[in-house]
Amino acid sequence: MKVSSCALLFFAALAACRKTEQEDAPPVVVMSDAGRPTDHLAKGELPEGTERAFGIVLPVGMVIDRRLFDLVLAEGAVNFTSVEEYVKKRVGGGTVRKESNSRLILRNVRTPSEPNRPLEVVIEQKVDRVRLEVRDITPPPPPPEQPTEELRWKAAGLKPNGEPLDPTKLR
Repeated sequence: MKVSSCALLFFAALAACRKTEQEDAPPVVVMSDAGRPTDHLAKGELPEGTERAFGIVLPVGMVIDRRLFDLVLAEGAVNFTSVEEYVKKRVGGGTVRKESNSRLILRNVRTPSEPNRPLEVVIEQKVDRVRLEVRDITPPPPPPEQPTEELRWKAAGLKPNGEPLDPTKLR
């Protein structure tokens, strides 16, 4: 079988184009995963979940059991020490008191997202679960100022001596 010179010329040109494309193309860089950690959490560290308790994002595995006006109760089958470290990283200030190996109280702590809201956090190990109590301990606002005696008389429609403010409007 004879190959025409046109066909040879075509294949030679095609081979030359392929060679040029390969030379002009940027080299393919294969990244090794050896330098990147597969997990960004330390051993025993809990990842953040989606539920919140007064500015504290609860860890994965903790579920809110009850939410009241000033109290959030959550439980989960997680490690006590992991929850302790998790909460300590997310709050600041206040005092920490470890009552036992299974109960920790953080008083007057604050979160970066709500710095004007003091909290009390209790972490307690139950039989097979960890219970987390987050209480808002913001003091109630002061009562409104009491009106002076003169204002009380005026509200009653009288002068401080007991006379009516407007004698035409007697009761």
